[in-house]
Amino acid sequence: ASTATQSGPNGADRATTVTITNNSSSVAFLLRADVRRGTGTTPAAGDNELQSSIWQNNDITLFPGESRTMVVTWNSSDLAGLSPIISVSGWNTPTQNVAG
Repeated sequence: ASTATQSGPNGADRATTVTITNNSSSVAFLLRADVRRGTGTTPAAGDNELQSSIWQNNDITLFPGESRTMVVTWNSSDLAGLSPIISVSGWNTPTQNVAG
């Protein structure tokens, strides 16, 4: 994941590009990415999802070896002094967190 300053809808001032690759030998069903606030790769406790995030093409399924790149815009003031974390989870996959 990589983030850049960029204007977007509804006052968004950041855009994060996320590439997800299925490195397993199974289909990864219903993968969903979220922007969360936290430290490093650990989301903060409680309600940590940035409600201002607007994704292009979220909720995806990937076959083995397949990759997909998605873009999300969000408002940096929603971080409340913490760092952005991209959290990806799916129906049959464990949650993965990466620094945004």
